[in-house]
Amino acid sequence: MIGIVTVIFYKADSLHMQMEQEILDAKQMLETADELRQSSDDLTDFARTFVVTKDPEFKQRYFTTLAIRNGKAPRPEGYANVYWDLSKEDRERKHPLGEKKPLRDIIRDLPFTPEEKARLKAAEDHSNALVNLEIEAINAVEGRFKDAHGQYTVLTEPDQQRAIALLHSEAYYEAKQKIMNPIDDFMSLLNKRIEGIFYALNSNLAFYEYLMFAVIVGFIFINLLIYRYLVKRNMLDRQELEYLVEQRTQNLEASQRKLQEAQSLAHFGSWELNLETNALTWSDEVYRIFEIDREDFDVSYELFSHFIHPDDRALVDRIYQNSVSYRTPYRIEHRLLLRDGRVKYVLESGETFYDTKGTPVRSIGTIYDITDRKRYEQTLKDREALLSAVVEQSMDGISLVDRSGHFVMVNNAYTELTGYSKSELSRMHVYDLLPHGQQPDMFPGIIRTRQASRREKQLRRKDGSVFLAEISATPIMIGQEERVLGIVRDVTEYRRMERALEYSARHDALTGLYNRHVLEKQLSAELVRAERYNHPLSLFMLDIDHFKKINDTFGHQVGDMALRKVADILKKTMRKTDITARYGGEEFVIILPESSHDEAMELAQRLCSEIAAEPYMRGGEGEFFLTVSIGVASLSKSTDSPGKLLEAADTAMYAAKHSGRNRVVSA
Repeated sequence: MIGIVTVIFYKADSLHMQMEQEILDAKQMLETADELRQSSDDLTDFARTFVVTKDPEFKQRYFTTLAIRNGKAPRPEGYANVYWDLSKEDRERKHPLGEKKPLRDIIRDLPFTPEEKARLKAAEDHSNALVNLEIEAINAVEGRFKDAHGQYTVLTEPDQQRAIALLHSEAYYEAKQKIMNPIDDFMSLLNKRIEGIFYALNSNLAFYEYLMFAVIVGFIFINLLIYRYLVKRNMLDRQELEYLVEQRTQNLEASQRKLQEAQSLAHFGSWELNLETNALTWSDEVYRIFEIDREDFDVSYELFSHFIHPDDRALVDRIYQNSVSYRTPYRIEHRLLLRDGRVKYVLESGETFYDTKGTPVRSIGTIYDITDRKRYEQTLKDREALLSAVVEQSMDGISLVDRSGHFVMVNNAYTELTGYSKSELSRMHVYDLLPHGQQPDMFPGIIRTRQASRREKQLRRKDGSVFLAEISATPIMIGQEERVLGIVRDVTEYRRMERALEYSARHDALTGLYNRHVLEKQLSAELVRAERYNHPLSLFMLDIDHFKKINDTFGHQVGDMALRKVADILKKTMRKTDITARYGGEEFVIILPESSHDEAMELAQRLCSEIAAEPYMRGGEGEFFLTVSIGVASLSKSTDSPGKLLEAADTAMYAAKHSGRNRVVSA
């Protein structure tokens, strides 16, 4: 009999040790999967924060996290709980650094099933693919872009908006989903495996409990007989027999404690309902999940129902009753309403056993606290809503197209830019937005090279109007599918203003001629060219005679009109190769490339006559004639610099004024 008891205890203890090891393995597998999820979230948070704030601390955190995951930096203990905002000293004190080991090797060494490993490998592969996009965004903030070989060697202006768009797009969210979905599938697979472990444990434990009870009762009965017999014969010490029974009882209690520890470790509780007596028993973990003390409550099905959230109570009861009636196992997620008003989410499963007559006699099951998982799911939903809001509220048009060029997604700004609705764009090709006659070159190039591109192209709206658009397009992978993320901005007005500013910077506002700054630059360039090729160069300086008198007599408005009149004559008279500028006040300078001194004198004489020949009208108050004084200078040894050439022409012009005006004088 002692041998039988010993074998039963050995079998039970072996079962508990096996189950305990499986639970410890499951815990480590859960922590590994959670580290993969947490590291992916950390990479996302650090990359997004960096591209928005440009704070180098977050870039450092990003690459530290990547190095830890790839086994290039020591791994902190309890990585998923690392609080990165602690100082480096506090962080390493609370999470001591361990060995360098890639997360992929840790997954390989743990006893995952092939299906579980496939899920984690898919999540890790998608996460590594997303890292490429995040690194591209980080480099864009710092003005580094890919060359033809995919290396970040192209240095140009930083593009923070593009970086933010890369990490806050619908495509980025979908890529994140490709990471999280396999992890969620893995969690479901592992939960099912743990449930199977506990189901087998409960079934085997029940068997061993009944067997142990029968054996112990038989053992005690036989030992009592032996004890009685031996006492009579003075062959057995009573104290020795009591010690033996106590040792066997302690072994049974130790096995029960191991079961409770395993349940606590995995946050799994087990329960049993005797349908004949309506007695309900809970494991210690169920009390912890419900956050009540064993001494304060007599557990019953009614007590269990009281803790179920009122909105879920009828559904849970109906599923359990149907399970009993149809003899099928059940599995359900529902909420618990705790005494302090907090809500927990649990996954409950159970099965009912029947006697030979088909009468239900006993229900057993497990309950698993999934509150953290539900919070994580809600976090994903909140992030989805945030990303969707960011995309939809963007002032730039954002689109996602497939490899063939058909629109997959557009935001509201894109519909406002093009005039097409989202429904219409979903049936369109990117080429449909090109003006008639414009050749498609940007999209084919991106698909062929798989390199990002940014250009200014004309696009056609639904009403037929054309606008200039700045288009940034980036090829991205979403799962196994290649997509192109496009960001479109209407720059028509911006370029118009830019051209207007450029024109204003080079031209005189009143006359439309070149201004003094442009004249001086052009004169220096022409002087260098003339000296290099030994070509002639001349210029003359022109001043309106008695201009102050015109202003004083008729007013500055008439004076301005006189300046424009002279400018118009200069535009009509001078050659296309000549450079005409308003030098200041009523003075004008004309550069004459490839013109000898005689040719310049002849042109100046003709211009002086043409200006003097045209009367200047002023309404009904009569008319007067404009005259000018012109000084002509040409390139020579004494006038071999822009300053000397201008000075010579200026001196000649003043000589023309002093000698009677309305004439041309040579320097």
